[in-house]
Amino acid sequence: MIEVSPETRWTKRYCRVQIRRGDGWNVKPGADRIDGKCFWFTPGWHMTDEDTSIYVGEWAMSFSDPIAVSTEHPDAPGWIASGDLVEIAPMRSAK
Repeated sequence: MIEVSPETRWTKRYCRVQIRRGDGWNVKPGADRIDGKCFWFTPGWHMTDEDTSIYVGEWAMSFSDPIAVSTEHPDAPGWIASGDLVEIAPMRSAK
């Protein structure tokens, strides 16, 4: 899971998508096609029980370049839960 702190809130991260499977996890349509691929992500919002029942406490990670992702993977989800990402490169400022 990607850790986000106030100091790293606006920091891009290069991550591999690693979708959780089994134990009741449903894979969203389009997520299978990006599973195992790497993208730059930026933290979107911290999810609470008002947002979701299964990702509480995780971050909704937005693609840092959503146009490029949607062009190559038009059915990709708009965001990925931080628990479905593995960070593979050092962080860099998104500002």
